[in-house]
Amino acid sequence: MKALKKNGYLRTVEAVIAMLLVFGVIVYTAPKIIIDESEVPSVLKTAQEAIFDELTYNETIRKQILLYPDDESTKEMVNNSIVSKMPGGFEFNSLITRDFEQSISTWPIDRTVYVKDMMISSNLDTTAFPIVVRVYMWRK
Repeated sequence: MKALKKNGYLRTVEAVIAMLLVFGVIVYTAPKIIIDESEVPSVLKTAQEAIFDELTYNETIRKQILLYPDDESTKEMVNNSIVSKMPGGFEFNSLITRDFEQSISTWPIDRTVYVKDMMISSNLDTTAFPIVVRVYMWRK
């Protein structure tokens, strides 16, 4: 009689182990849900357009960028323009440079970073080099 009880326990344990194995295989092979953040959110796209329209059409900012791209007051002027148009829930960093390949040194590695840039050049016959204004944006 006791042999039957042990046999029943073994079969129950065997069934539980088999179910755990099957569940583990299903979880491991099931496709993971991936959130596609490669598309720029529409609220951010609208903000980017407004920011770069401001930089394009505001002659004061353009002249400041062209004449003093490395000056701290230029970066502050550009950042103030960006802050006024940034949607809630996003942070940013900006870069003003003559080097087209330069990038900011730090940004969040655990979030998607959206980058947009523009080149500003003089429409006059001067020696001003083209300047790149690059804005990095990410969710808080």
